[in-house]
Amino acid sequence: MKKYINNVLITGLGAVTPFGCSLESIFEKVLDLQIIQEGGQECISKMVINRSHSMVTCKELFLCMCKDAIENAIADWGKDRMKFFDVPLILGSGLGLTDALGEQSYKLTGSNFLSEIGDELKKTYEFIGSVYYFSNACAASSQAVCYGADLIGYGEKEIAIVGGVDIYSNIAKAGFERLCSLDQTGCHPFDAGRKGISVGEGAAFFILESESSNTVISPLQASESMHVNIDKSYARIMGYGSTNDAFDVVRMDTQGTQIIRAMEQAVTMGNIKKQQITAVIAHGTGTKLNDKVEAKQISCFFRDCGKIPYVVAPKGMFGHTGGASGAISLLYAIGIFQYHMLPAIPGLVNKDQEISIPLVDRESMKIEAKYILINCFAFGGSNVVLLVGK
Repeated sequence: MKKYINNVLITGLGAVTPFGCSLESIFEKVLDLQIIQEGGQECISKMVINRSHSMVTCKELFLCMCKDAIENAIADWGKDRMKFFDVPLILGSGLGLTDALGEQSYKLTGSNFLSEIGDELKKTYEFIGSVYYFSNACAASSQAVCYGADLIGYGEKEIAIVGGVDIYSNIAKAGFERLCSLDQTGCHPFDAGRKGISVGEGAAFFILESESSNTVISPLQASESMHVNIDKSYARIMGYGSTNDAFDVVRMDTQGTQIIRAMEQAVTMGNIKKQQITAVIAHGTGTKLNDKVEAKQISCFFRDCGKIPYVVAPKGMFGHTGGASGAISLLYAIGIFQYHMLPAIPGLVNKDQEISIPLVDRESMKIEAKYILINCFAFGGSNVVLLVGK
């Protein structure tokens, strides 16, 4: 069966971030480079501060963020949810409920497995059918988007809810501290003085829908067509690439051959020329090695095009949201399409002179973006690249 990916439209979105829960509130702050301050120090996540004074469990917070983001996406979608059934939910999370292992509630009940989140969400949303999980670290939510696009592209589903969530994790923070890859001053992608990531949290979910959606709702409404309003759609999933370095559990392969392969897969599936790509949303973690390797591979991939597209990096603002970072980057891409602006990279003060790609490093710039490439890389050598079109 032939796969048609580029008939997959994003027709609804919802998020939970330190900067708001709507595209408008989030992107206004992105363009203003508003970094939340705490005691004179940059603090990426207001949610982290608020939760430190509360008594909620990891599971409660995780569920709350999921429900809020999904509810926002459904409301933005604008259709009557009661007319749909068996809609798949594809959720990506890097660490899930790992921090719950240290909570008393887990010790008493032992019932904080990620799979239970699906049960809870199905109780809340009766139209949700199967729930799928991806947990390949920082590429989890981007992989979830790919799988949702596959389900629609192969004609198995007409609609899917896809996205990702990760809550602030002390385990993740301790792990990056042990790797000497945590920057206490915030994340500074591609900066000469970058020292590592800052741990963030957030959630973003999307309604994916077939362009020719003609879903049968119920026997009584079988004749009612539910055609997608293309004018309402935010973007089109054009293609994706998914590869693995097979190199190291933690370290990125400095050769970067599988990164380039994933980028090539995405462009090939999208049936476009790479010269048509307007911008690249980098994974851009702010770590010394990873930023250098990613910049090199972006440069290599586009070197025969005459010009390398502009590169932006959201983690300077949101921090590293783990398994949700791919979904946050997709939200970023939609903001670029909607606002016709490429945001300057937060945290980038002095560009690393060894990095030769064109970074948006001073102030936001106007642009009419047609196609955007989104890079997502993870521990275990997992590389996922999304190609989205306006």
